Amino acid sequence: MKWFNIIKEDNPHSLYSLVDISEMIKEITNHEKLYGYSPVKYYGNTTPLNNLRADYLTYFDKRWYSDPRRNYFIKEIKFDLEIDFSPEKIPYVYIWVEVISYNIEYHDEDITPTYRADSKVAADFVEIYNEPNHKYKNLVANLDGWDKEALKGMIERWKDEIPVFKILKGLKL
Repeated sequence: MKWFNIIKEDNPHSLYSLVDISEMIKEITNHEKLYGYSPVKYYGNTTPLNNLRADYLTYFDKRWYSDPRRNYFIKEIKFDLEIDFSPEKIPYVYIWVEVISYNIEYHDEDITPTYRADSKVAADFVEIYNEPNHKYKNLVANLDGWDKEALKGMIERWKDEIPVFKILKGLKL
């Protein structure tokens, strides 16, 4: 992709302009040079992750942090609820976090919770799902194809035995 095409492109969902994101990168880089670490884990369109309860790890390479376009073209950060369940086993809850980008060049970047579904990640999921027009703007929670009635039944069945289900009971289904 040529530089003039990038300048002409626009992301109406971006929380910050490309110039603002570039300035954030400079500030983070300068702080790292001066102090040896960065106080900001996420910036630009990933900033809402800093305000959640759980800690999220990123598998982005260093280039991702230094390229403002990757951050600028993020459309949303999607939280998917997945439950591995079979009648013989206790269900295991996963909450996957994926970055969805407009720009084909930068798609499917992964961010994962430090624990797949500890109580903090589940609480983040419930908050984002229950308030679609929440303060985090570009964070989206998805039930990953679960029928709401089936999910209600599963939550009711396991809420006393599995702590994550007790938290998921707060979902407005």
